[in-house]
Amino acid sequence: MRQPLAFVHIPKCSGTAFEAYLQCSFDQLGARVRCLTGEAPEGGTETFEQYVEANRHSPFVFGHVPLGLFRKYYPDARVVTFLRDPVARTISNYRSWHDPRNFNGSDPHSRVASHELQVAMAFAQGASLDEFVSTKNAYVRAAALGDVQTKMLSTFDGSDMTGHLESAKRNIEAMPFFGLTERFSASIDLFRGIFLDAPEYAVAPQAENRSSVAIEQPSEDLIARIRTQVPCDTELYRFACGLFETRLQGQDLPRASLSDTVKARRGADTAELLGGCKHIERENAHLKARLEELSASYEQLSALYRDITSSRGWRLLESLHWLSGRIRGR
Repeated sequence: MRQPLAFVHIPKCSGTAFEAYLQCSFDQLGARVRCLTGEAPEGGTETFEQYVEANRHSPFVFGHVPLGLFRKYYPDARVVTFLRDPVARTISNYRSWHDPRNFNGSDPHSRVASHELQVAMAFAQGASLDEFVSTKNAYVRAAALGDVQTKMLSTFDGSDMTGHLESAKRNIEAMPFFGLTERFSASIDLFRGIFLDAPEYAVAPQAENRSSVAIEQPSEDLIARIRTQVPCDTELYRFACGLFETRLQGQDLPRASLSDTVKARRGADTAELLGGCKHIERENAHLKARLEELSASYEQLSALYRDITSSRGWRLLESLHWLSGRIRGR
């Protein structure tokens, strides 16, 4: 069974804009898709496992999900992603977390945010970029600073960052598509050159999650400090830029279709329904056989009862029972 298109949304790498674009694309094909936000449609939290179960035949699955987790649940998925200059990504992450419009009551991520995230957000709302980059807050350092892109795109099982970097390189090289934030328009063109029925990009700016927070131009010293935090992401981005240019010039790009993905996933729905119907038919046949067995047993017991009640011994027993009652009644 063909697996879905899976989008690894690395924070602040044009993910919201690309997700909105693909959501519109699949909407036009009559397919309903939704993002993993951590919040269930009916309210409350939703784990990734619950999201997978609820969307097991969706043609498009997406969210802030590392590649390794997608591979675990969708081993044959066609995975795509966007990367970004790591310094720009770090600064954008700060601007997003510093923006008071984000992580408010209307944001699904904030409604199910962990205590650690709430503390990190409270810090970021009042911190300068310098303070943000220099923080000792473990959550901020893990989720917003450092080699975030390398870690999300690696499937290496170990702690050595060199291993993660090489794994991430191999993984993006194997992807049918990846884009670059700095080359967004060219990325969409490349995507449409691979997925031939993908529509033109027509996402409204307000749906692209661009922060309105303005900050001063970071100093060279601050930029240099950020670069020391992202050595693997810097190398991964350099590698991705070279590969991206090669693909733009390439004539042997893979070809795919969004509508074929939808049809395949609908086919999976149909196959599951047919499988369910066959299971019900088998259960019905089993129940019918059991009813026939019980009916036969009932007939046998009825015949036995008639034989017993018509026997001389039974009539004698009834007479003795009647006589015993008369004696006790005296």
